[in-house]
Amino acid sequence: MKIKSISLAVCGILILSAIIFSFCKKDEDNIFEKYPDEFIGSWDIVSGIPEAIITTNSDQETFDFSGQRNGSIQVTGDYEIELNYIFGDGEMLIISNLNIIELLLEETFPIYALLYSPDNGVVEFMVINSEEEIYAYHADNQENLFNHNNGTLSVDNIQLLSMDELTSVTVNGNISFNLLSIPANTPTAIPYLMGIELMNGNFVFSANGNISATIEEEITTGGTWEVLEGEKLQIVFIDTAMTGIDQYD
Repeated sequence: MKIKSISLAVCGILILSAIIFSFCKKDEDNIFEKYPDEFIGSWDIVSGIPEAIITTNSDQETFDFSGQRNGSIQVTGDYEIELNYIFGDGEMLIISNLNIIELLLEETFPIYALLYSPDNGVVEFMVINSEEEIYAYHADNQENLFNHNNGTLSVDNIQLLSMDELTSVTVNGNISFNLLSIPANTPTAIPYLMGIELMNGNFVFSANGNISATIEEEITTGGTWEVLEGEKLQIVFIDTAMTGIDQYD
């Protein structure tokens, strides 16, 4: 079977995620086909841009959880590094020298990451040189460092001790989530990290409307596919490995 490759822009729909391929080619007779031959076979996913489409009935703002940010956190002492990316939610924040894709792929070392839990006030600084070589520093009782209203983490020269409490690092600075505006009744694309693993994988389309998928050479799943009116290809995953409807533009 001939292997084809495609570059995709990935979209998700909040509440029910979907996979849709937009395409421009129509058959010469302009006849709508549910399972056109041009899609039958094996397709390699070679790239993707994860995002979600959100529609609300009023003007809203949300945090950009992909790591776009304002400001940075400085680390001095045992290590000298500037942390430029912020991820997470109200329960756990991660501030790192790497962007989210580099963190998820776990191919770039060393990894420097500041972890903060607003609920219990624990601050940890992790240095990961490899899967086997990890160093940690911590401080307790550091409440109220994160402002939930504006998405800002403010750290004022907090000392974190190594596990043996013989050495330390000091963290200082301010970093904020980038705010994204969502106008009322307007479908708005925002970064959607749940689909990031779909950047590397393989889809096999069958003529009977079935589809199988292998993601990152680890996850195998199945479902159905069909072309919708409006030049959209919809894939519905129906097993437990990847449940739901996903969409690609």
